[in-house]
Amino acid sequence: MADSIVTPDGQTVFLGKLPPDPVKRAAFPPILQAAPEMPEAEWKEINRRAIIGDEFFLDQSQHGSCVGFSAAGALMELRALDGMTFQRLSGAFIYSKINGGRDQGAIISDGLEQLKLGTCLETEAPWDAIYPKRYPTSANETAKRFRALEAYRIDTWEQFITALQLGFIVVGAVMVGNRFMSLNAEGVSGWDAGPGNHAVRFDGCGKLANGEWFADLPNTWGTSFGQHGRTKIVRKHFETVQQDSYCVRAATSDPLDTNVPPVV
Repeated sequence: MADSIVTPDGQTVFLGKLPPDPVKRAAFPPILQAAPEMPEAEWKEINRRAIIGDEFFLDQSQHGSCVGFSAAGALMELRALDGMTFQRLSGAFIYSKINGGRDQGAIISDGLEQLKLGTCLETEAPWDAIYPKRYPTSANETAKRFRALEAYRIDTWEQFITALQLGFIVVGAVMVGNRFMSLNAEGVSGWDAGPGNHAVRFDGCGKLANGEWFADLPNTWGTSFGQHGRTKIVRKHFETVQQDSYCVRAATSDPLDTNVPPVV
């Protein structure tokens, strides 16, 4: 079982980000292939809190499946931003494909590989369906309908914010300890020393009162954590962990969805 921590409200949550595989990570194209790094002077604040409602918050509950749940959440948001019909997607399905048959966490870049192959609906593989025997074989067919198309590796904080500026959703690592659970007056998590033990998605960014930029994240612990399921991190959180970050921007259209948004 992955490491766990208890939130201030008494909820036990599990952490399952494993160290990155440098060889596998190097094989992914860098974000700089999509666009040049944007200078900070051109960064704009992005706030999706008003449009990303409770239905987009997944809850990994009592498994170390954060890598799968952050990947599924990223795809759900991409589909919403593209005007596609809302579907709750399965983080457990993604985790089942990359956890090696054990509930001991997963590698973030493996989550991206599976996201490109797809995930099924949460109704087919709910939060505890972390092994293939726990969901129907039909889930594998469903997964072909929900895939990520465009993805890149992120190596620096500047590339991280650039990706958000360009409309990507980012998945990356944070270090969760007792300080992370305590948010300051501006909603920023405290910093914990460590290599990173938790995978999350990021969908927004902005400036703090002191001028420092933050990244906004919906966590994978439902809506009871932090600011209704969210918290913020700053450069220090990003640069002091073993990052395996990636960003995704395009999703496949569901062939069974009759409400297909127009091509522009």
